[in-house]
Amino acid sequence: LGAPTSTPPLNNLPAGSFYLDVTTSDIYYKDPFLAWVLKGKLGNADAAAAAAAARDAALLSRGIFATTAKALSNGVINYSSLVAGTGGTDGTFAIGFSGGAGTGAAGYFTVAGGSITSITFTATGDSYTSAPTMSFAASSGLTGASATAVIGANVNSGEYFSVIASTSENSLILYLNDAGVAVEQKRYPSSIYATLSTEPFYVNGQQVMYSVVDSAGRALAYIGMDGVVYGKLPVTASSGIALTRLSDGTYTLKLDAAVIDPSYGATDYLAAIVDSAGRRLLAVGFDGTLIGKLGVSASGGVSATQLSTGVYNFALDSAIIDTSYGSTDYLTAIVDSAGRILFSIGFDGTITGKLTAPEEFITARGNRTDLDTRLSQNLTTYGMPKRYTWGEWFLRETRMRLRKRALSETAQLIIAMIGDSWTHAATRYSGVVASTLKTAFGDAGAGWTGFGWGFGGTSSVWSGGNGSASSDMAIALSANWSTHYNSSVSPDIADIYTSTAAAKITATFSGSGNISAVYLYYIAGGSGIVRYRWNAGAWTTLDISAGSGLLTSSLASVPTGTWTLEIENVSGTTTICGLDVQKTADGVRVHKLGGTGSASSSWTAVNAAYWQAGLTALAPNLVTILLGTNDQGASMSPATYRTNLQTMITRVKDALPFADIALIMPCENQRVANTYAMSVYAKEAYELAAINNCAYLDLQYVFGDTASQYAYGSARPWFAADLIHPDPNTGGRAITDAVYRLLTTQ
Repeated sequence: LGAPTSTPPLNNLPAGSFYLDVTTSDIYYKDPFLAWVLKGKLGNADAAAAAAAARDAALLSRGIFATTAKALSNGVINYSSLVAGTGGTDGTFAIGFSGGAGTGAAGYFTVAGGSITSITFTATGDSYTSAPTMSFAASSGLTGASATAVIGANVNSGEYFSVIASTSENSLILYLNDAGVAVEQKRYPSSIYATLSTEPFYVNGQQVMYSVVDSAGRALAYIGMDGVVYGKLPVTASSGIALTRLSDGTYTLKLDAAVIDPSYGATDYLAAIVDSAGRRLLAVGFDGTLIGKLGVSASGGVSATQLSTGVYNFALDSAIIDTSYGSTDYLTAIVDSAGRILFSIGFDGTITGKLTAPEEFITARGNRTDLDTRLSQNLTTYGMPKRYTWGEWFLRETRMRLRKRALSETAQLIIAMIGDSWTHAATRYSGVVASTLKTAFGDAGAGWTGFGWGFGGTSSVWSGGNGSASSDMAIALSANWSTHYNSSVSPDIADIYTSTAAAKITATFSGSGNISAVYLYYIAGGSGIVRYRWNAGAWTTLDISAGSGLLTSSLASVPTGTWTLEIENVSGTTTICGLDVQKTADGVRVHKLGGTGSASSSWTAVNAAYWQAGLTALAPNLVTILLGTNDQGASMSPATYRTNLQTMITRVKDALPFADIALIMPCENQRVANTYAMSVYAKEAYELAAINNCAYLDLQYVFGDTASQYAYGSARPWFAADLIHPDPNTGGRAITDAVYRLLTTQ
């Protein structure tokens, strides 16, 4: 068929399609940008194997490395001890790396208000034996800024990775890191080759063209050089077939010349329908003539001749119908009794018909006369409507509970908002959605209040602390705490830990109403003993060393009204995640589970069972997932993003079978050199929403057609100066409105 770009029907295939050129045996793959890419050559093996390397590298491995040594070496995986500095030029800049004996680490940092606000790594690099020095000199005027690079294994034991093959026969080699040893698992060919032997092949002393053999190499059936089919077949001779049994037990089957003359004459035929006596009822001759015993008479355009055998010979009458084809001729047609064409298909595929469409149909069609063009205006390639919300009918628990509250009936709606920095900062949308819903339907408590922090620095500064969606909860940490961030099994994948006695957490509730219960979430299995007290009263000791995984404990004697809770490490190593602050009152409780800098891979990498235990304890009726900005920043492939998102959906459904799920996609940002557009990730999320019965909200439609329409510094500046996040007072308000309407009015 030639290359796919020269075959118009193939241009309509969706991304992810494969195409085989039967002339050259080339295999093409349609990438996310709808471009055909040559992936390999089909030989004498599985046609899908040429693309298997790319598939397994995306689904199984931690990445593709030049050598096994580089894969098993250390890279830059995190940072600590960030000092934000002052006086820098605002913007996003590349981080400089030097020393450490390794190469390849890359990343960027964002400066706002003259100080560093975030650090993002885009490549871990390899072969580092010590932490390299990080430089922030790219921001002119920035002084006093520093951070410590943290190195760790590029591929952990038990994980897979791929290495580029050194030979032309293979493209990739898949390995398993088995306690620091690279164990080869599979090789992927760059093209699939079949070696054809030029040596003759014999069966029973006879040279053959093709054969079917069993596992022992014995020929079950074969075709000789004379075209005769031989085989070990349990058959008997019948009319027209000569059957000869050979000494080895095989049979020779061929046409019996005494019964059937293999020479073709004028009365022979290609195919026929015969009766039980072998008489032909209907036959098609070698010249295309149709012969049949049918009681018919000649009519316009057909000549009928009765033969001596009683059958009829039908043929086109050249005196009536011209069999030469011109531009006005057709393949098939519907005609009336006068021979007038009512509907026809021409030899060029054109459909012509004497059909009169009502004028209002023609007017309604507009200028888009092509059906595909008209459908593409409103449907995706997956066949789903192009709209910014979809599947709101799947918000069953959400709608029922909010309707009960609107009718002043007893009900609580508990929401868990999973996401990255868009969700982490309560002022952007999560906290505003929470306060809006509580004002309309009632306050059922502050919900999750996380202790981890994401901007580096010491615990006493608590920069980028996860905190709560509710403004009436405040957290302060003393010195000597450390954090596991975007890597813990807690509901917001962050925790804090210490081995220092008297290291303290202070939580303050300043809201109205009475808190009915406060649950402490911690990770058991250490040696920690803690104590807590309310409003500087008597201490209560709590042993959190027993058990394993993520556990919870209800804190006793919660005071009425406002309060201050102090939690202090007594001895051992203590790991604490956060609090769930509840009211028995009717209304809405929002758990803000946002990890700044997290991508979909951050959430799928943690222990599933432990994380699900925490989510089950929070008991949300609705789970929202807003991820994509950091996946895009890391150049994650859309296929990997889809796999990760499906994993998260599956884990939520397994933990909470009756909870609603809403997938929310961020709009395109102003970050330069994104490998994939956000719309490509949104396409994957939209399809997963349909497959998994989830609601869907695409913020691109809310913000605008292109990023320039809402960019920082534009006439509609809905994005912040860092070019990655929505401005809380403009874009954040648009997100709040869209989410609120999805939950209540769509």
